[in-house]
Amino acid sequence: MPEFDLGKSHQAEYRLANMSDIAKPCGIYLAIVPRDRKIVNNTKEFDGFLQFDLVNSKGVSVTSVSGRLGDYWWAQGGNCELYQLDKSFFSPVPAEKYLLRITYSPDSKLEGMRGFVYLRCGGSK
Repeated sequence: MPEFDLGKSHQAEYRLANMSDIAKPCGIYLAIVPRDRKIVNNTKEFDGFLQFDLVNSKGVSVTSVSGRLGDYWWAQGGNCELYQLDKSFFSPVPAEKYLLRITYSPDSKLEGMRGFVYLRCGGSK
């Protein structure tokens, strides 16, 4: 999904369809691209807000995640990836169509950084 400025509020909707069921959960993440590719430190201090809402074609909630950025789990690789351990994941139904809504409120510590929402499926059980 497209990058956006983490120094500004952001709302977006994405339509998802034809997702494969690979018998592993699919996670919804916010990736933060650090300035100069440096990893963000002291992530628990971030005060911005992030909400993901995923609904199916009938409007039924599949998963809903919200909270202060510092309360999310932060995985670090090339980017910092935010998720909630028990709530950011779902099992796709191949014939289903989904609507993913994102609401983001910034923390001034992230000004000048870019971010993007993405889905990742797989891993080990």
